[in-house]
Amino acid sequence: MANPRKFSEKIALQQQKQAEETAAFEAILREVNASTKVYWEWLRWPSLHAVLACVLSAVTVNCEYLLRNDHLCHQNDN
Repeated sequence: MANPRKFSEKIALQQQKQAEETAAFEAILREVNASTKVYWEWLRWPSLHAVLACVLSAVTVNCEYLLRNDHLCHQNDN
């Protein structure tokens, strides 16, 4: 039978290695999340798209139309 101390050392080394790999994996996930979060938040704000398009194009008539008809603005034009 093998020495129990060697088994415990091997288990400790495996646990340490697994913890390091898990930490590296979680760091990558955080990095991916941080880089994609801005993109997904940008996609969720079409009214912001309309405002920026208006500012960049300087077409005020179209801006008013876009802002009035944006279904995410939650404004009633009665």
